[in-house]
Parts: sequence; structure tokens; C-alpha cells
Amino acid sequence: MSRQANFSRARVVPATAIFSAAALLSATLLFAAAAPAQQPVAANSVAPSRVAANKAALKKFVDASNKISPEVSKHLSHGLQNYLRYANAVVNGAAPTGKFAAPNFAASKQKKVGWNPWNLIPVSDPALDQAAQGYTQNTTSSAWCGNSIVVGYEDSGAFFRTDPNAAFGVPLSFNGVSYSENAGKSFTDSGFLTPGTFSANVLLGDPVVTCSSPTHFQYASIMNTTTPDGIDPLIGPSVSFSTNEGKTWSTPVQAVSLDGNSQLADNPWLAVDPTDTQRLYLSYTQIDFLACNSINVVSSSDGGKKWSAPVVIDQECIPTDPTAIQNTVAGSSVTVGPDGKVFVAYEMKLNLPAPQITAQRSASRAESLAWCLAAPESN
Repeated sequence: MSRQANFSRARVVPATAIFSAAALLSATLLFAAAAPAQQPVAANSVAPSRVAANKAALKKFVDASNKISPEVSKHLSHGLQNYLRYANAVVNGAAPTGKFAAPNFAASKQKKVGWNPWNLIPVSDPALDQAAQGYTQNTTSSAWCGNSIVVGYEDSGAFFRTDPNAAFGVPLSFNGVSYSENAGKSFTDSGFLTPGTFSANVLLGDPVVTCSSPTHFQYASIMNTTTPDGIDPLIGPSVSFSTNEGKTWSTPVQAVSLDGNSQLADNPWLAVDPTDTQRLYLSYTQIDFLACNSINVVSSSDGGKKWSAPVVIDQECIPTDPTAIQNTVAGSSVTVGPDGKVFVAYEMKLNLPAPQITAQRSASRAESLAWCLAAPESN
């Protein structure tokens, strides 16, 4: 059973001051770069029975997610909202057709960047974007260790690069990734972050990138998939790993697998402990349909091979009084201080004129999950 974490609460500040700055930063980076090295899974390699099972599981997921309250729904991330629109389209027979599919991107050529009066360093490659569709990149995250930089972002073109024929039933990725080996002087666009080979895997965006050395990078995202038999949907925060400066990536692994028939996961955030780079912390929003939403944290002490059970940092539930205003929590961020103490910040929407940012901290240096159970320090 999950337990309420025992953190000391920091002062509360208006949410708009932080979110506006983050939005401005993410709007400045993404323009152009080089050529990808990953290839999608061919649609004809997936058995028709598996495709049918995946679509049946997706319908369960769509039917359940349509029960989310409007108050909670409007706080979902950009990536998850996009995916829910796509999933509804697939289930209702209105998914994109092959005419929108991307061309073979293996022969991508560098395109000259257009208007760029500030001499911004290009990160994504416009040669991978069909002019007719105008693919977009947004929601960026970057990590820099040594001369190596990796940038993750949502990329509408990545969807068509993982499914070139727009034929539902192959693993999909809405995640873009680019890397630099020369401290950001130039970047290579990999085309998409691999979703693996299991046909039900879908990476939904909302990326967070971290690094623990110049060669080792981690990429967190939300992944929707199914049980191995393809019957039931599973959704949760996933982590992909690179051991070669971001050039290639492992199959994403869900750190938490929630029942997609009744739950959603959103807004992941990842942090590396600077006192022990094998220790990772992952926060995310858990949404229980028609019940509660919470900010949860899991941790790994072996570099992401195994993850702890979730610990609840804060939780808000639908009030029993139908006239009461529903409080919500969403959008967490976790970081680790130089002494190993863990901090979690998140948005809380109370019965107040505007949302607020709430921050909580661990009581001591993390040892397993003792950090979220110990008594808070005095201020």
C-alpha cells in the first residue's frame, strides 16, 4: 500500500512565474541538424492477430480515459493529450492515412536554416520534416556532461518515422532526440527515440533527459503498452538508456506499470544523485479515473535496472460533495542536492484564484526509500 511521504513543505509561489520561463526556454532551441541512424519496425512483421489485440486493448484504454473529469483532463501534458486524440481516432477509424507518412529519412540531407538573426544552434533537422505537413518540435529537455549533450523533445514527425505507412500496429514514438559530441557546436538528429520492438509500445512524449557521465544518458518519458498477451493496456513512466553519448538507445522500460483500464501516468521527471550516479529518482503524476490524482516518486539504486515501489508525495481526491471544487496536483519535478537530499516540486490547484507551486524535501540523504519516511528537518 502506498504511503504519504513525510516531507517538510517549502514556501508556495505562483505557478505562472515558473511555467512562463520554461515555455520561453523551450521555444528557443529547435531548428535543424544532421541524419538519423535508427530504423522503424516494418508493419508487415507484426501478425494481424497481434494488431487486433493491440487495437482491442487500445479501445479499453480510450473508453476508460474518457471518464477523466474535465478538471483533471485540462492539466494533462501536451504529449498525453495528443496521444489521447490519436487513440480516439484509431478506435473510431479516423487515424492518419498513408498520404501523411514521412519519406525515407535514412537519406536525410542537411537543410540550410532560414531566418536566424540570433545565430541559434540548430538541434533538430528540418530535412526530416515534410513541408506539406509542417512537423513541429516542442517540450524540450537537455543534459550536458563533458563535451556530450543530448536534447529530447516531442516531435510530430517522429510518429510518422516510426510508422512510415501510417498503419496502426507497430511500435510508435512521439519522441525526438538529438546529440552533440562537440559541446553543442553542432547536433545530429536521430529521427526518433526507439520505442523498442514490442508492437504495443508507444512513447508519448513529455521528455526529460539526464546524464551520469559523458557517455551515459537517461531519457524518461511516458509509455503506453499492453500486457505480454496484448489483452490489457499498461501505462507508466519509462526510462531509456544510452551508453554511447546518446547515439543509440536501449528499449524503454517502464519504471511503473499502471492499469490502463483505470489509471493514467503523466508528467515524468528524472534526476541523478550526484553523490551516487547509480541512484536515480523518478517522479510522475498518477491519475486514478473518477477517484484521485497524486504525485509519486520511485527510485533505483542500480542505475535503472530495478525500481522501488511508488511512494505518494501528495494526493488529491474527488470530493464527495458534488458542489465542492476539486483540488488537483500535477507536473512534478524532482532534483537531488549535493548532499543527496531529494526535492520535489509540483503544481497544486486548490480552491484559490490561481494554481500554486508546492515544494517538499527529504529529511536526510537518500538510503533506499528512507528519505521519504524519515521525520523532516527543522527549519
